[in-house]
Amino acid sequence: AGQSITLTAAVTTTSGTPTGTVSFLSNGIVLGSATVSNSGLATLPISMPAGSYALTAQYAGTSTFATSTSPSVTETVNSPAATATNATLQVSPNPITEGQSVTLTATVTAASGKPTGTVSFIINGAVLGSSTVNSSGVATLSIPSISAGSYTFSAQYAGTSTFAAANSSAVTEIVSAAVPVTTTTLLQVSPNPVPQGQAVTLTATVTAASGVPAGTVSFFSNGTLAGSAPLNSQGVAIYTTLSLPAGTYQLTAQYVSGNNFAPSTSAAVSWTVTTPGVNLALSTPSLTISSGVATSNSVVLTLTPVGGYTGTLQMACASPPAGTTCTFQPQTVTISSGPMQATMIVQTSGTTTVSALRNQKPSTPSNAPAIPASILWIPGLLAAALIGKERKRLPRAGTLLLLLLLAGAFGTLTGCGSGVVEILPGAQTTALKVMVTGTGNVNQSITLNVTTSQ
Repeated sequence: AGQSITLTAAVTTTSGTPTGTVSFLSNGIVLGSATVSNSGLATLPISMPAGSYALTAQYAGTSTFATSTSPSVTETVNSPAATATNATLQVSPNPITEGQSVTLTATVTAASGKPTGTVSFIINGAVLGSSTVNSSGVATLSIPSISAGSYTFSAQYAGTSTFAAANSSAVTEIVSAAVPVTTTTLLQVSPNPVPQGQAVTLTATVTAASGVPAGTVSFFSNGTLAGSAPLNSQGVAIYTTLSLPAGTYQLTAQYVSGNNFAPSTSAAVSWTVTTPGVNLALSTPSLTISSGVATSNSVVLTLTPVGGYTGTLQMACASPPAGTTCTFQPQTVTISSGPMQATMIVQTSGTTTVSALRNQKPSTPSNAPAIPASILWIPGLLAAALIGKERKRLPRAGTLLLLLLLAGAFGTLTGCGSGVVEILPGAQTTALKVMVTGTGNVNQSITLNVTTSQ
């Protein structure tokens, strides 16, 4: 195709030498024209593609010479033989590890000229892709990742009208299985503890010595799958859910291997789901009051909500000891967010306290000495003898007073006829129970120890 040929027309006459021009036609289409020389010849060099053509020459004539047309001449233009080419293939790197990228490079050469066109890349007999040959005769194709195995690659140059097609030799690529990279999974739970019914967020972070792990993390509660989430580009998976019923749970995160990273499981995180309520605290755990003395003491009661508790609460003392009263200021509190406080006022009546002590049934502590009452008659007899001896010196009224005093002392020491002399303990401690009730079936208590000293 595109071969050069020369068209020559000879114009003759019976007398004289024709002049003028000759037009050359191919299949009725003018290719060009030329001037008739002194020898009566007109020539036209042209380049014609491969094909078959019917060529004619038309002499235009002059005022002296008439026009004329040559007989048709068939011209066949054959395609030139394509230039032989050679194709070579390189696979790099080779061998590789599973997950690595690989580049296929085909180089097409010819004895003359620069081949153009396209190259197809074949893997195990199937077309993998194609690429255009650049000005250097090179075509490339990259494969981002390839699984483990053995592969046979080749390159096929399609050729053009000028350059013949060519196939490269086969190249074997060995792809070995990758050794998974060790990973570590860390689990964070927030908030912890959490009120029942409130949302909780589980965050798993998966790290490795090299690269960023990809894949999925599964979250477990006491060994039961709670849900899963994919890792983002930073190796973090986030899962949010509503809290479980009140109790304590062991949460773990399991990373499922992916992208050549080994699986891993986090350490268990103890997670507590709390029931809404209040925590009670007193500013002091105990009070000491003196017997027979009226007192008033203040103790601060702090009510701290837990588990998102809100509601109204009432305070009261359960069965305070005799002679003791307790009141609260305020008597009722409403909790909406943070802790609330109420002042507990503990009052004792001096008279009532002494009376209460007197009315208590005597008791003999293990360490209190018991003295037989019969022994106490001895000082009585001595006193009577003394009175009889000195009766002459004492007036009648003085003698009577002395006898009454001795009798009172004797009655006290004998414990009103118990037959035993008892020494009362130095102090008594009573547990004063503070009750808190209210919204949400709250029914809690705390104890204040009240000690009465003698």
